[in-house]
Amino acid sequence: MVDDEKIKKEFGEDEYNYLKSKCTGGKSNQKGVSYEGLFAVYQIALAYPLVQQQAHEIFIETQVNNAFVDDLVLEDRTENYINNFQLKNYDSNLTWTANKNRLKQDFLHQYKLNELDPELLGKVSNIVLVLSSETNFRNTNKKIPEEIKGFTQVCLFRSAKNLRDLFSIEPKFKDAISNVCAKPDSDKLETAAYQILAIWLCQSGKISVSEIMQKIVGNVKNPSYIRTFDTEDIGIDLEVGEILEGIGIVIEISRGYLHLEYPEGLSKKTYGNALGTEEFKEFEKWIKEKKPSSWEDIKLIMMS
Repeated sequence: MVDDEKIKKEFGEDEYNYLKSKCTGGKSNQKGVSYEGLFAVYQIALAYPLVQQQAHEIFIETQVNNAFVDDLVLEDRTENYINNFQLKNYDSNLTWTANKNRLKQDFLHQYKLNELDPELLGKVSNIVLVLSSETNFRNTNKKIPEEIKGFTQVCLFRSAKNLRDLFSIEPKFKDAISNVCAKPDSDKLETAAYQILAIWLCQSGKISVSEIMQKIVGNVKNPSYIRTFDTEDIGIDLEVGEILEGIGIVIEISRGYLHLEYPEGLSKKTYGNALGTEEFKEFEKWIKEKKPSSWEDIKLIMMS
């Protein structure tokens, strides 16, 4: 982080005071079940496969101190880049400079600020404008000022009143959640997205995407539908499989989770803890010890 005196020297007293007032104002309107919150969920879902499958070290933070573009910051320490996101969720006409709009100036200052930060030395800076309005997206994307064009991106991320509506109007959000969901049915997608959001809302400061997702997968009280990726080659115990199939249960293993049907397609249940976890091992132990003889017995343990 760049210290206050260095910011004053680089940008002047007026810009320093503006920066401090911007940070103070932002703190009163932090994360929530909001446009900003759901965009954070989207970024976490995009990053998670990179973390699990390619060992990327990715961190995320909101309402960053001493930042001109501070709505959300994502840092990939493996690929050496940082994305500063500015989110605008409104339909009124938006330009880069007109009507006292500071977008261009904020983007330019943020890029310079990243260059001054010793912690970001050698990292590529991308300053990203995220808009919910398609009209604003088209207009601002076509007219990025020359001074900031080299490091500026404009992104369309639509807004909706609830998750179900967002899935229907924002395909890239649905794709991102589908990729990290154990079984991407509509109800499971909503559950997975809400589970990411719930953990995100409890965080403060910079946190790794790995830590966020581990908290979800490891939450015994609220079993998750989030893929683990690293346990997806684990199978079910052979004796457990024989007992379940002996009752007439159809077994499906998808993305590291056990899905059961009885009889074919009439009733379905997913065990909420991934294969290979301690909770799933306890479930297998119970099946082998109790040797359940009916679907009702299985449903009971799966819901307990």
